[in-house]
Amino acid sequence: VPEPVPEPVPEPVPEPERAPESGPPDDFKEYFVQPGDTISEIGRLHKVTVAAIIRANGITNPDRIRVGEVLKIPPGE
Repeated sequence: VPEPVPEPVPEPVPEPERAPESGPPDDFKEYFVQPGDTISEIGRLHKVTVAAIIRANGITNPDRIRVGEVLKIPPGE
């Protein structure tokens, strides 16, 4: 009687990489820019540095934020 041939063990399938979720992460707040706002005032209001707001939003010119723009506000210090 021939010996049974063992079935091949399937190789594990790696999980697909997940795309980043759209929108700000849970720990970020959203702030709608109001007339007269500056990044430094927004930072003071939320206890966050200007640099952190600039980094979180990829701002290249901090003097050019627009009314109605939505800024991601990172967690404060």
